[in-house]
Amino acid sequence: MQINRLEIAGLRNISSGLVLPGGSGNLIYGANGAGKTTVLESIYLLGNAKSFRGGSGQSLVNETSSGLKISAKVLQPDQRFVDFQFSRHGAEKKISVSNSSVPNRSTLVRLLPTMFFGHESVSAQVTSPEARRTFFDWLLFHVEPTFLPVYSDYANLFKQLKASLRGRQRSGEIWNAHLGEAGERFNRLRKGVFEELKLAYQLELESFPGLPGVELVYRCGWGVEYKLGEWLAQRYQDHLRLGYCTVGPHRADFQFRSERGEVKAWASRGQLKAYYGIYFLAVLKYFLKHSQSRPLVLVDDLWAELDSDLASQILLKIMGCHCQVFLTSIGPREELVAQYDMSTFHVEHGSIT
Repeated sequence: MQINRLEIAGLRNISSGLVLPGGSGNLIYGANGAGKTTVLESIYLLGNAKSFRGGSGQSLVNETSSGLKISAKVLQPDQRFVDFQFSRHGAEKKISVSNSSVPNRSTLVRLLPTMFFGHESVSAQVTSPEARRTFFDWLLFHVEPTFLPVYSDYANLFKQLKASLRGRQRSGEIWNAHLGEAGERFNRLRKGVFEELKLAYQLELESFPGLPGVELVYRCGWGVEYKLGEWLAQRYQDHLRLGYCTVGPHRADFQFRSERGEVKAWASRGQLKAYYGIYFLAVLKYFLKHSQSRPLVLVDDLWAELDSDLASQILLKIMGCHCQVFLTSIGPREELVAQYDMSTFHVEHGSIT
């Protein structure tokens, strides 16, 4: 996957801009607030139809513009060029691929796989089990052909149970057995990928001897002494009283732990960023091993809060994956441009040169 041409109009502080990226590394540099991260955000929007920054859709639009439009010409694995376009005017949002509307977001995500690593992603994963589940399930979606039907089965049944619990409908107990079976299938799928990813993470971590050792831990979302269906049956009265379900894959978590406990309880901000950066790298390599595609890799200000040697080592490994990489920095980083033969783009006051 490779972007050959990127046009941005009306996105945040970029009124208009054109980027002709190189096939390997692309360094986007400029002062804080210049619009560097917005360039990465434009690519992410094309592949996800939403921003990694969160917020309402209208907040994306430049205050001097009536709407926004992002277009890209993308070289696919089969060597075809495909045009992607994302636009928003008021409440109306349009997403098209080769001038055809995309039927759903999952289709778009599969067509343009995009990985983002930066302050927003690290902060979300450190603080939110939901963000950790989402990132892991993004990998499953791309590498496991059965993921979507298995996930959809569980999600549809869970939706039925949630509706009955919110309505305090005692008849909702009929969903427990079916939901338990679907949840067990979902868990087996997650666990199978997790075991291999866990080993991959440990191998990557071993090449960073300055970091204290941690282990990647998967918690399925219920006690393993019983099957999920049994837990749902045992806790149904509590769920009915609470109005929501407390056990199942929707409560799963992926944590970094050591003898001192979960890393967020004792690690410095720089260490946390390093652990999640190495995890990002492990996920990227797993993706490449099990997929015919190559994701676009977006890395925002890698050097912020991270030791320079660690940042350089992580970048070296990312560049070694031979994906198209978009990297931001405050300075021009001439040593990196020379080392990786990067294309460079300067962003100043929302203008890209």
